[in-house]
Amino acid sequence: MPTTDFKRQPENTVGNIEESDGIHERNKELIPEYKRDRVLDGLSEATLLRSTQRLKILAEYAEKSFDEMEQSDVKEIVSWVH
Repeated sequence: MPTTDFKRQPENTVGNIEESDGIHERNKELIPEYKRDRVLDGLSEATLLRSTQRLKILAEYAEKSFDEMEQSDVKEIVSWVH
């Protein structure tokens, strides 16, 4: 049974985010900052991987940076997810 390398995959995901043409430049800064803060909070590698991958998907959909979004923008993303 294959195993997931939870130590390396979050870094790979961050690398993919930084190289993506479809993600707002500011979000490319915010996502690694978020990951760093969660590491300091003591989250497990598996949780870091899951949240980083989900943020990447949301960032690909978002037309604005996360910190510039208004309530209506967030509602649009939430409705897209559901």
